[in-house]
Amino acid sequence: MPGRKRGRTSLTPAGALLLLCLALAGPAPASGADLDRAFGVDGISVLDRGNARFKDLTVVESGPDAGKIVAVGSIENPANSDSAASNAVARDFLVARFHPDGTLDPSFGRRGITTTGFSPGHAGFRSASASDVEIGPDGKILVGGTKSDYYDCFALARYNRDGSLDTDTDADPDSSFDRDGIAEPSCRGGLADIDVYDAGPRAGEVVAVGYSYGIGCSTIRTVRLGVDGTPDLSFDPELDTFGPPPPGRCPYDTGNAVVVSGDTVTVAGDHTRNDGPTFAVGRMNDDGSLDESFGDGGAQLYGFEDSAVLRTSVKAAEAYPSSAGDGLVVAGVAEYDGRDTAYALVRLEPDGDVDRSFASDGASVLQIPGYGVEDLDVDGAGRLALLGTAVDELGQGVGFTLARLLADGARDPSFGHNGVSVTTFTEGSYASAGGLATDESGNITLAGAFSDSGQESAPSSGVLARFGPSVDATPPETWIRPPRGPLERRPALVLRSNDPGADFECNLDHGGWLPCRAGERMNGLAAAGRYSLRVRAVDRAGNTDPTPAKRSFRMRSRRAGG
Repeated sequence: MPGRKRGRTSLTPAGALLLLCLALAGPAPASGADLDRAFGVDGISVLDRGNARFKDLTVVESGPDAGKIVAVGSIENPANSDSAASNAVARDFLVARFHPDGTLDPSFGRRGITTTGFSPGHAGFRSASASDVEIGPDGKILVGGTKSDYYDCFALARYNRDGSLDTDTDADPDSSFDRDGIAEPSCRGGLADIDVYDAGPRAGEVVAVGYSYGIGCSTIRTVRLGVDGTPDLSFDPELDTFGPPPPGRCPYDTGNAVVVSGDTVTVAGDHTRNDGPTFAVGRMNDDGSLDESFGDGGAQLYGFEDSAVLRTSVKAAEAYPSSAGDGLVVAGVAEYDGRDTAYALVRLEPDGDVDRSFASDGASVLQIPGYGVEDLDVDGAGRLALLGTAVDELGQGVGFTLARLLADGARDPSFGHNGVSVTTFTEGSYASAGGLATDESGNITLAGAFSDSGQESAPSSGVLARFGPSVDATPPETWIRPPRGPLERRPALVLRSNDPGADFECNLDHGGWLPCRAGERMNGLAAAGRYSLRVRAVDRAGNTDPTPAKRSFRMRSRRAGG
């Protein structure tokens, strides 16, 4: 993402929210994931207006609003309901902007929030929910979601920096977004994700992806809107399915995430096939034609080798910078028999090949309770932050789960408990995770919703939580198993550290520190005599054991013929 992604309004008083950090495995390091207590109230900010729910957020990176947080979702609007047409609760787009300390920004909208309703549909009922937000290169706020009525429709809105809709009657009428600030470019299907061109001739244009449905079928729907909010007719997307459906069946493909990089558009989603669970990814050129240099003729399916996985679903995708260009990280949920689920992800090279240097041969299935990954972000160090909904023993959402992986796909031992931190709210409450964003300072901000009644359908509040930068400053410890007796041959190093991911450096007779590995044989022992060896562990964060392990041993001359 370019950005970094009626009633009363208040921050919940101290003590009204009970916050618990739960250990999933192993002891928590001293430098583990901590809520930023300077944010909101003890790390939590709550919007309790009108049955609010947050689904995504972004942190403004530059300009006069740098560091502010924009969160989007939906808010109940009973005035939009038509009881004769539907018993459902009508909802409007909700956009809220917060200061970096978690308080609402009163210069935005009306006391920090703005809401937008969409025109009634065929049934005379209107309801819309925002699911994604991006900051354009001009600082304007682009929001995408779905309008629901008789049909689902793509719904987008663009807001000025003050929270007003970008219309042709505002202070800059020549740069309006589809004249009235809102656009509905496609119906008979819902919008899942949007992304914005950051630079170049298309700077400020937006790409939206979702699905278009028929009777028992579904295809990928991708649209591109110009800076003025009107559909770009030069973009003719050829990617409507990721591949042929199983024999005798119509396609059931969905576009769940989109990433704009340069002049290409990459879509990740789900594909129905009969040979196992897969993640599906396709890439289009600037005109919408398939990029045949990517995958197999422009699209590729990525299977998971775990035979116990019954199905998968993509939830999010992010660009991953590499020396060869932008790769891609795709994440979602892996489902097992019964209620069991796991976090699933795969990392791809710029050409669509699986990046075999990541995790276990390019893919990872993490046994973390919940509903799978809801959102992900990649920080400046290449680490992955994964957000999901935490669940209780009955499978009900009770909080947020935040996991962090190192650039190689291993769990980050410096974060939380074995790379995972779980935040729950008041006992008996219901909660669901929405989105997350990592800012340039390393803070990770989460967005979602919770209800203290314990029911998903009950009135809810929008929630933000922020974790401060997790800096691993704890050095590892080192041990050497001492060699026994005088040695004739080069001894093998038997090294240990309390950090299983640490590397080692060795210093023989004060000759300088050199990389070494457990199990390798020592060089430089040509002559008989006494030697002194020092070894220190170096962890992934660069911390070095300040008290190296030391051992002395004696080499004797080799026997004749030895």
